[in-house]
Amino acid sequence: MNVYTLFPLIAVVAYIPLLITTLSSRPWQTRHKLFILFLIAAMVWSLTDIFLRSNFSPGHNLFLLKLILITYTLTAVQFHVFVSSFYAPGEGRWLPLAYASLAIAIILILTGIVPEGVYAEGNKLYLDYGQGIFFLLVPLMALACRTSYLFWRRLRILDNPMLRNQIFSLLLGLCSFVLFTLAALLPWGREFAVTHFGSIIMAVIFSYAVIRHQLVDIRIVLRRGLGWVSLGFIGIFCYGMLLVILNVILGLKLDMVTASSATGIALVVSILIFKLRNYFFTTLGKALQGQSYDYRQRLSEFADKIHNVFSLKEQGGELLSLVTKA
Repeated sequence: MNVYTLFPLIAVVAYIPLLITTLSSRPWQTRHKLFILFLIAAMVWSLTDIFLRSNFSPGHNLFLLKLILITYTLTAVQFHVFVSSFYAPGEGRWLPLAYASLAIAIILILTGIVPEGVYAEGNKLYLDYGQGIFFLLVPLMALACRTSYLFWRRLRILDNPMLRNQIFSLLLGLCSFVLFTLAALLPWGREFAVTHFGSIIMAVIFSYAVIRHQLVDIRIVLRRGLGWVSLGFIGIFCYGMLLVILNVILGLKLDMVTASSATGIALVVSILIFKLRNYFFTTLGKALQGQSYDYRQRLSEFADKIHNVFSLKEQGGELLSLVTKA
């Protein structure tokens, strides 16, 4: 494996907590099922790209590229099916066109119109989708444009703040997905798996939307767990981006083992610092403030909970004691 597999690998990892959290939220409603199908499709697409970018079997690269196009289209279709469940009543979801786009992709691949090939230069792979890729993208872009229009129009009239935030999150995820899909058609976009960068952004947006705006209904304990796990993945993603940038600019010749080891070490150090932060600040505070440190902390805690104390006598007595000792 090489550093070019980093984007799809991070995308797979970023979707895991979302999938586990949604699977754990029983009973499932229709949106739960649609969201799960989208997550599975997105993970299969990213996994397929990992196998291609790692170049472990050059003789199968063309087959893997064909599989990537099919799984990408399936991901886009499942994304539309999930997103369209948020349409206002009476607005057509255009599901026949969505599934027809998957059929078009399969026909284009079986007839050899797309893709044209995979070309290697050292450890870099250049993907040639061929001119026929535009026939595959036209129906998907039509669905994306219509969804954007319907959501934007609905955002202007919605009064429900939670539904408004949910739709805004979906619209933001859709825009990032479309933007990086189009970027993949550029020459430099065919060298790097930039489409998965959009997928990573979607995973971050959806994680936030699930935690904050209940994009899909999950229990509060699961939301907190998802929040911490998502925060960890954001840190891994940022560190991975830094490694990719340094690899391109400085030519560090990083392979996947080195990049993973460096990321793992950085993660362990971050967790260690996070765990030690309270002990460090407490020790430093006691060293600088002496015996008054504990009373200052209690005074700070009292200020936070004073709105729950309704007796002026009780407030004054405890406050006077803490101020004199601090």
